[in-house]
Amino acid sequence: MFTNCVLVHQIDNAADLMQLDGVELLLELIENGVSEKIRKFSAETVAAAAQGNSKVKVEFVNGRAVSRLLTQIIKAESDAWTKKLLYPLGAIIRDFPYAQSIFYRHGGAQGRLRYLTFI
Repeated sequence: MFTNCVLVHQIDNAADLMQLDGVELLLELIENGVSEKIRKFSAETVAAAAQGNSKVKVEFVNGRAVSRLLTQIIKAESDAWTKKLLYPLGAIIRDFPYAQSIFYRHGGAQGRLRYLTFI
């Protein structure tokens, strides 16, 4: 699992992920993965791919990742899952004003402050 996250940190591998429609696949796995392990691994992979890679961030934003992750945070049944979802969300909106504006437009700052005590 760790090896896969390390691999998508590399620009070329993250670009390949985009070409293979991996953005949509990962978001679908976060939303509907058959097991908790798959959902968590998908969230970690999104975060790893988005960190420091503006092209990948744009693809995630175009795939409505911000609103989809916020929806999953609202529906989260455990604090552990909420924390796991904050990681890819933060990686996508970090240093990306357009993604931050989407985050605020979807009420991302409202009602989420209670989760900051877990980080």
